[in-house]
Amino acid sequence: MNLSPQKRLLIGNFTSALLLTKAAIKQVNSGRQRWVTPKVCIHPLDYTEEGLSPAEKRLFWELAASANTFDVRVWEGNELSDNQVIELFQTEASYKP
Repeated sequence: MNLSPQKRLLIGNFTSALLLTKAAIKQVNSGRQRWVTPKVCIHPLDYTEEGLSPAEKRLFWELAASANTFDVRVWEGNELSDNQVIELFQTEASYKP
């Protein structure tokens, strides 16, 4: 197991990332009469050549969960289409902290 510091850091400040995530969810709900608790798929596209570490997966999961989401999926792999994201949420979550 490699415990050395990562050469990359996709989220440098959790608080700032959480505020941005909450703002995005608020924008999605803007104009709705009933607040929707979203399902969130986090799919990093950069700096993932070596795959995500367990700590990174947990960080992304905690970020979305802290923003009061209903279901969180952290996806590694090829970019997903809208239909593939829908299919992803129809399966059992592979990562649960």
